[in-house]
Amino acid sequence: MEMNTKPIWRYLAVLITMIGADSAIARAASSPPSAKGQKVVFIPWMVRNPDRVITLRQPAGYTSLWGGAVSAWLGKDYPNQGIAANGAEAIFLFAALLPDLSPRTPDNLADFTRPGGGDKLEGAVEAGFIVGSDVTEGKRYEIKLSLAQRFLVDLTEPELRNRPLERRAPKFGLNRIGIQAPLPELNPYTKVKDLLFLGEDVERSPLFIVCDSDQRRSKEEDPSAKIVAQCEQTMVFLPLNAVVRFRYRRVFLEDWKNIQMGVERLLWSFTVD
Repeated sequence: MEMNTKPIWRYLAVLITMIGADSAIARAASSPPSAKGQKVVFIPWMVRNPDRVITLRQPAGYTSLWGGAVSAWLGKDYPNQGIAANGAEAIFLFAALLPDLSPRTPDNLADFTRPGGGDKLEGAVEAGFIVGSDVTEGKRYEIKLSLAQRFLVDLTEPELRNRPLERRAPKFGLNRIGIQAPLPELNPYTKVKDLLFLGEDVERSPLFIVCDSDQRRSKEEDPSAKIVAQCEQTMVFLPLNAVVRFRYRRVFLEDWKNIQMGVERLLWSFTVD
């Protein structure tokens, strides 16, 4: 399989969007309690059209420490890049602990800051419909899938730039595409990716997962390894007309289906007080 290597700036743009998009998270400390006495962040969220803006209620324990830190560093006067034209948010972040998607508390705070991610799952919810744009959540999902396919190859490594892709053995009920084995000798910090998906056609899969390839050892398997292998799972969540992506350590990959169902239940819970 041939790899299309377009300029990397498009990939970077996705990351830059996340950096400026979470000033709502910084409001958690000053947010009033909900009816249940729990600190919450109120998120105005547009569903399908500009005239329907609902209010999501995200418990402070499910907000992202990373997003809050970025907001604090940028300062209160930095414009919120996550605000759409009608005042609704265009993106928000969330975090929880696997396997049960537990919220952050004073007792488990250290588990949210462990090197390599620990048991933390962290994700982003991106609006599929934004005022002034005709791009739907389905189209945004297709764009992310295209980027994922494009960057399976590490473009910084000359040995990998023209390396073909191949179908790899299925894993945990998912088909896989990855760089053709065996790999050449690489820098120990180089990450090589696999793309996992449902069904025979990746373009028709309702979800996809990009993981550090098991052709590279992770610290859990080999303490001398230089990386802690990660996975990022992407799906469409129609109740919020959103594309959702969330990241966790590769050791949790075998539970991908339960993790996705848990994330869906968690996002549903933000729609009610």
